[in-house]
Amino acid sequence: KTVSLSKLRKTNNPHWFRPRGDFFSDVDIDIDTDESLKAFLDDAQPIIDRFLPVGKTATMGASELAKAQKACIKALMKYTQDAMVYPRSKDSNPDEEATRYHELVDGFGRFSLGELVKIERGVCRHQCILEHLLLQKAGIDSRLASGAANTGSNNFRGFHIWCEVTLANGERFLSD
Repeated sequence: KTVSLSKLRKTNNPHWFRPRGDFFSDVDIDIDTDESLKAFLDDAQPIIDRFLPVGKTATMGASELAKAQKACIKALMKYTQDAMVYPRSKDSNPDEEATRYHELVDGFGRFSLGELVKIERGVCRHQCILEHLLLQKAGIDSRLASGAANTGSNNFRGFHIWCEVTLANGERFLSD
């Protein structure tokens, strides 16, 4: 039986985001209509090209490619962290961007991921979605993973989400 690439991706990775008309959690993903999201993704292309140049990756061995992928992931993670920071809480004198973040998130509906890119605010799930989109763009296999975020004394403080990556050599790598 022949299976389409999109069906194969969705089956193997339930978090494969379609670039147009998809969503996760509280955000809509549509690169065609979301100029801020498109610009964020396009502006990362030089990072991807620096570590994973088109045409060269096909000639790399698994270990060499995995090393290049890991370096690319770290650079994309930094790019994402520089573009989006955690907002201040509503109770701690939030700045204008944090206030806008809370208005969007507290609305109990979905909103454009690009709105968060514009105000440069978001929490782990928003940063993770952006990084996952970048990893997809780079052709690096990743999935979203979540779990408890505990304090050093093992007290539950909430949930957390991060990217779990499979490198070309089969090694697993957590990007957070």
